[in-house]
Amino acid sequence: MKMALNNLLPTGYVYNLSVYLLASKGQPYNISYIKLNQLPISNANSVAIMNLPESVEVSYIYTTPNMKILLFQLQLSKVTSP
Repeated sequence: MKMALNNLLPTGYVYNLSVYLLASKGQPYNISYIKLNQLPISNANSVAIMNLPESVEVSYIYTTPNMKILLFQLQLSKVTSP
């Protein structure tokens, strides 16, 4: 995924992507988030990204063909020169 994001995003952007599996624990409304990427999918520190003046966070929910629910959280920011 990191290689794909590096190729898709223009230079001057930093990102951090987290992928979670959403799982129910017995009760229908008791959802747990299991982080799937143990290594960061990032080209910068996630705290630093959100502290930049032009930053955004996008969440995308995807249901796989075997009915697993994945949550993708992408933090993206444009790096500006001083």
